[in-house]
Amino acid sequence: MKKLLNQTLIYYSAFALLMLLLATPFFYWMSQKLHIDDVDEAIRLREKEFLTEPKWNELSEEDIEKWNEFNRDIKILPDTSGVTKGKIIDQVFYDVLSDEWEPYRVLYRDIQTEESKSVLMIRINLIESEDLMRATGVIFLAILMILLVGFVLVTRVVSGKLWSPFYQTLHLIEAFDIEQNNKPHFPATKTLEFYKLTQTLERLITENIKAFEREKEFTQNASHELQTPLAVFQSKLDILLQNPDLTKEQAIILQQLYDASARLLRINKNLLLLSKIENKQFSQTEPLYLETMIEEVLPYFEEQAEDKALNIEWQCKEDVSIEANKGLTEILVNNLIMNSIRHNVASGHIHIVLDRNTLIIKNSGIPEPLDEQNIFQRFSRGTRHSHSSGLGLAIVKKIAELNHWQVAYNFENNEHIFSVTFH
Repeated sequence: MKKLLNQTLIYYSAFALLMLLLATPFFYWMSQKLHIDDVDEAIRLREKEFLTEPKWNELSEEDIEKWNEFNRDIKILPDTSGVTKGKIIDQVFYDVLSDEWEPYRVLYRDIQTEESKSVLMIRINLIESEDLMRATGVIFLAILMILLVGFVLVTRVVSGKLWSPFYQTLHLIEAFDIEQNNKPHFPATKTLEFYKLTQTLERLITENIKAFEREKEFTQNASHELQTPLAVFQSKLDILLQNPDLTKEQAIILQQLYDASARLLRINKNLLLLSKIENKQFSQTEPLYLETMIEEVLPYFEEQAEDKALNIEWQCKEDVSIEANKGLTEILVNNLIMNSIRHNVASGHIHIVLDRNTLIIKNSGIPEPLDEQNIFQRFSRGTRHSHSSGLGLAIVKKIAELNHWQVAYNFENNEHIFSVTFH
């Protein structure tokens, strides 16, 4: 992921480079044209100066030889054919001083000297194309570097000031926790877009907090209100099941109702537990040793394991000491072990390992992975089990989040693996 500032700099730099690349040929052509125009103007000026000189047309051949000897760029030549006269042209001459061929702008025109018809040649040296291209390249490279450095400095300084409210808002949103109801107070800004953003975020957060509070209040109230009727319903079923006059069909129906009511009681109890966890009602903590805790709870699962002929292996490689609420930690361990039993197969196995700061529970089961995205969600189960409330793993996840532990699931070697890393 790239920062918005860096992406903006990339676009600015690419645009500047493109513009300079497109402008370089134009700049070269324009510089060359201006230089040639200036040279041509100088040639015409020298032509005018020569023609205004007194007695230039009275020069003898001896005078012309001396003239040509002492004038490098203005010479009087014999009349020769094959040259364009009266028009300034490009021509290359060998320069003895520099020992190389040099480009010139040259003007030839007819003149009449004392003894014969001659040709006046006026020439001015041009800047070589290679030199001009090299100078143009150096200039544009310097401009490009100045632009890039300027873009970086200006963008960072200006963006750091202009985007400050945005980054503050982003930090507040990242720190926002709807369960803690810590509604953020966004910074004031004079930028219209940031103002609209903060106003929209404030409205959305306020509405979400209200909806979350209503949902939590409904769950608490519903669980409390259902607890008594469900207990009464189950007690009445107990009385009916003890009636000796029940037929076999009636007993079966009543047993099904009793199982359903027992599941409703478990769901109600777990919903109340989730509500208490979310409301931070388990604030009391104490030092706990997980090896001792696991050895204490394992005997309670022997009967369920024997019903499926499960083989439970327990191994402690290194004890883990944590500071947490004892009741919640026992619930987390119990739910993970019960989950490995409930969703196991007959004659399967369970392997519990405590190593360093991680508790790992591996178990056999259906030969395919569960949905990692939804497995810890409420009422989302990998298998539909009549004795499962669908809240066990959701409670595990909530307890882990409360204590800043990391809970994970993966599927390897036809084993379902749940792990809790204690920080």
